[in-house]
Amino acid sequence: MSVWGTSPIENDDAADWLTDLEEDPSLDVLQETISEIVDSADTGDFDITECCNAVAAAEVLAELFGKPGKELLLEDASSVKLKGELNRMTVGNQEKLLTRAGAAVDYVLTDEEKSELRQVWEEDELDLDAWSVKMKALKSRLLEIRSRLQT
Repeated sequence: MSVWGTSPIENDDAADWLTDLEEDPSLDVLQETISEIVDSADTGDFDITECCNAVAAAEVLAELFGKPGKELLLEDASSVKLKGELNRMTVGNQEKLLTRAGAAVDYVLTDEEKSELRQVWEEDELDLDAWSVKMKALKSRLLEIRSRLQT
């Protein structure tokens, strides 16, 4: 994995995933990507590609709900299509998706034994701290969105 920063999409795997999403924007892609982590949390390790992709999917989801990171990731046409799909979901299903995205970020961030991405960041304590701050901020944005939906 080539990494050029600590943000959720500043690595080759996430950038490739985002390119694929732009070519075929679908909430199914986001849900499947997040599920790869959440559904295997009790059964196996999370390889680095799965981790990077799940974090990128969570970041895209935050953007779609109006809480992006420092820069927008999606092109306008993809954003419009994905927001349309989100708007057709019930609020309950939106909450469930946000909860699962937050759980995926949490697993990637905190599981020292299973998260290959965390293991890579652990090789440099300063980078680990910077990456952790960004992952926690992403998780916080997802929680804020979910809370907003519940009101």
